[in-house]
Amino acid sequence: MPFNVAEFNAELNASGFARPSHFEAWILAGPLSNGFNSFNNILNQYGLSDGMRFRIESVNLPGRNLITLDQNYYGPTRALPYRAAQQPVTMSVILSSDMREREVFMKWQDFMIGHYRSTYDGNRYRGMFDSRYYDDGIGTIAIVQYGLPVNGNLLEFAAASFGLGDFVKYLSENAVAHNTIYLEEAYPISVNDIQMSWADDGYARMNVEIRYRYSTETNQTFGDNIQSQLSSTNSLL
Repeated sequence: MPFNVAEFNAELNASGFARPSHFEAWILAGPLSNGFNSFNNILNQYGLSDGMRFRIESVNLPGRNLITLDQNYYGPTRALPYRAAQQPVTMSVILSSDMREREVFMKWQDFMIGHYRSTYDGNRYRGMFDSRYYDDGIGTIAIVQYGLPVNGNLLEFAAASFGLGDFVKYLSENAVAHNTIYLEEAYPISVNDIQMSWADDGYARMNVEIRYRYSTETNQTFGDNIQSQLSSTNSLL
């Protein structure tokens, strides 16, 4: 079949393009202390009650690998999937002048491995090198991907030839959250080093690697909850 430029453009314009810059991520819940979400108190203490969603400048949407078991009965080997392995999520965080964002993630780790990094009040804690309970150190992180509705508005916008300011206004008024991913039982397994240099007069950023047990997703285009949609139909299984 010969290549048709009109069909190619129609196919791409029908659903538009995902923009890597149209996202936000924030911390919904963090470590507990005596049954209370004391991590929210830490965020409030540092003026980050919005979950740092205005400080997380980049994040990777999580991937997934299938773990397989080889079946060797006869002929070529079959690889049978039996479990999924979640890939870690790395986020880049813009740092304030006092690097309070670094302190937040370091304190999060303190909830899991003990408070030997700092006693905060100058006193030594009893059992300061003791690790804490897993359930008391985990939290939830949300990643939302935004875009324009897939209903022809993209073509209308392209034809209008708006400027940058008009584009921002148009996006803010028409954007929808297409995908929302929740990282459950999440915690920062790695708070990476921060490169400081006299030759760099920009702003400092910090990379944090997030581990989590599993993720849940919602998709506005194809249904409110992907998992419930799959469980209610056999057409995709």
